[in-house]
Amino acid sequence: MEPVFAAMFGFLVVGEMLSAQGYAGAALVLTGVLVSEYGARWLQALRRRSRPQAQPQPGPGMLP
Repeated sequence: MEPVFAAMFGFLVVGEMLSAQGYAGAALVLTGVLVSEYGARWLQALRRRSRPQAQPQPGPGMLP
């Protein structure tokens, strides 16, 4: 996150502009942070959605 904040403060303090490579690098850094923080939760949610839902089996006293 340090490069992203450095670029932000550079823009705010001295009006420094990023090149296309700078914006791409900032996007990669932010994406990496998001994946490292939330990646496991996203994978678990995707796995839960892809599993077929178990159908309840009729038991004694239940109509089929």
